[in-house]
Amino acid sequence: MKGQNDLAVLLGGALGGSCRAGLGMIFSGPLATTLVNVSGSFLLAWLTFGLFASQRLRNSVTLGLGTGMLGAFTTYATFAATGWQLLNSRPWLGLAFLGLNLGGGLAGAGLGCWLARFFREERP
Repeated sequence: MKGQNDLAVLLGGALGGSCRAGLGMIFSGPLATTLVNVSGSFLLAWLTFGLFASQRLRNSVTLGLGTGMLGAFTTYATFAATGWQLLNSRPWLGLAFLGLNLGGGLAGAGLGCWLARFFREERP
């Protein structure tokens, strides 16, 4: 079972890292980091409160999607390094970058949670 979990995280990480690199080819710099972190926050909340909560999935699936894919997709290290660099070179841009990532991440997670719960409710 542990081998399955490890493999799921490995494969999910490869997929998430590839998606992150692909997005980095389309967008660059602080914009790419912000898009990745906000969309990753949304997706993780949506999966956690929707798919993961409503179905009995194998542990390897939740680990592969959450820890592996979205863990590799989002990027705290780049967020921290870019934020520090911008704060030192252009403080207002640095503050805007940090605010957009933190506020956008929280808003994305909130929206993902709300949508997951909204679609889980039974409709007449």
